[in-house]
Amino acid sequence: MAPVEYILEEKASVAAATERVQAARAAKKRPDEAAALLVLARAHGAAAVFSEALLAAEQGLAIRRELKDSKGEAAMLYATAGLHLARGSAGEALHDATEALKLFQAAGDKRMESAALHAVGEARLASQEHQEVFKACDAGIAAARAAGHKRGEALIQCLMASARLSLGKAEEALAPAKDALASCAALNDVACEETALDALIAVHAAKKTLEEAMGDVQMVREKKRSAGDKAQEAAILCKVVKVHEMQEEYASAANVARQAVALAVAAGAPAAEAAAKLALARACAGNEEYEEAVKAGQEAKKLYQGLEDTTGQAEAMEAIINAHAREGTLDEGLHAASEALERYRVAGDPRMQAAMFLAMAELNTRMRDVEGALVFFKKARSTFNEIKDCRSEASAFGKLAQVTTTIGDVDEATWSVQRATALFRKMRDKVGEAGITLAAADICFAKAWGFVVQGSELKAEAQTKDALRNAEIALGMFRTASDKHGQVLALLNVGNAQLMRKDPAAASASASEAMALCQELADDRGRAGANLIAAGAHLMQGEADAA
Repeated sequence: MAPVEYILEEKASVAAATERVQAARAAKKRPDEAAALLVLARAHGAAAVFSEALLAAEQGLAIRRELKDSKGEAAMLYATAGLHLARGSAGEALHDATEALKLFQAAGDKRMESAALHAVGEARLASQEHQEVFKACDAGIAAARAAGHKRGEALIQCLMASARLSLGKAEEALAPAKDALASCAALNDVACEETALDALIAVHAAKKTLEEAMGDVQMVREKKRSAGDKAQEAAILCKVVKVHEMQEEYASAANVARQAVALAVAAGAPAAEAAAKLALARACAGNEEYEEAVKAGQEAKKLYQGLEDTTGQAEAMEAIINAHAREGTLDEGLHAASEALERYRVAGDPRMQAAMFLAMAELNTRMRDVEGALVFFKKARSTFNEIKDCRSEASAFGKLAQVTTTIGDVDEATWSVQRATALFRKMRDKVGEAGITLAAADICFAKAWGFVVQGSELKAEAQTKDALRNAEIALGMFRTASDKHGQVLALLNVGNAQLMRKDPAAASASASEAMALCQELADDRGRAGANLIAAGAHLMQGEADAA
């Protein structure tokens, strides 16, 4: 039987993995069947069809337990933890990762112990349990060092940086991100380097030192160029594109993306070419070169199809549709999504069908076809439920709540909020729950205005009170999660509710707090909203000049 480490990293298409499972069953080789089921689970997981992935994993887990193969059982549990993380179910991920950890520790397998601790840390971070994240990271780094597993140590350092950044501690996040990049560079592991660079770029963005981020990325790029590895250089150039975009330097981003495409083509590396063309599609859309953006997106999608990369296909379609939307050619975007939907329906790919339903819903929303948008949002939600993609299903419910609130269908909106809330709580996603709690506040605002129009002041006041309560609850959640952008949104809702309740002093205080955060975040849109609330408060207090 292949070693667990090999099985965990083995990749195959769904069709190839299914054939292996069937062959092992026909030969009545239970260990081989379990190994093949793990590969099948990973293949379905890569396609984001979590219902099938979890079914294969559960079957494999049952065989490992039947064979009393504790290390194989641990591998299965570790795989299911990853599946649960991908679909957004942090609680189930934590349970399976913890069980896998116990078995790896009992077997004395330090390498896989560090991997399981990484999964535990990711699940804790998804639940915003920061101190537990740090404990898992410290233990994981120790286990990785004991096993001489440099890559595992680097990835845990990236997780440590993300956790510190999540707490708003960008300065403290810098050291682990830099350490991770140094370790990955020494290993010449470009996938690991990309992860470390993403962490480092996020830290520099929070510190407002993107020039330093560009320097770090260019340093890695220069090493790849000196080594003559064109595919890896192309991959790193995509990070250069990302930094240019964050600085709103779209012309530079597009030029660098073209360089990345040329390098990937010269290297004969389809995965690198697909990533480069996706980067080019996004950069060209930002630079208002819409025809090239659509063409690059289509070429990226075709390459991802050849690679059987469902995530890449979805991102490429998103780039194509975004280019059409920005150009104002919404009909063409809708046509492209509709054609893609039919292809994915014939191919029997539910994940991509759901992605197209979602894209078509968004396009219909922009075209002000609310009824059409509702149809596609509901189809997306239903499909995400079928494939057990909790995160995407919750997001679809949130979109439904927004649209139905806009058209005044508060009953449907309320039901969507309740379903989304239940999913976010199941996922232990406090930021997601905070966001949907703001959607509940929006419903209360809509009801309040309806009662104002009807002249029912007492009912309007009750709804405004509920809106304020929901906004304050969301604000508390965002504060706990150190999510400053979320805090701005919540404070604007709180301020609006306070104005409606004729409490200008409180509204002014909320506006001031939001303004301070907007200044820190360079959030012009939020600043405008805070100014409006402050102006309303001044007018209510008879201070017309100040308003």
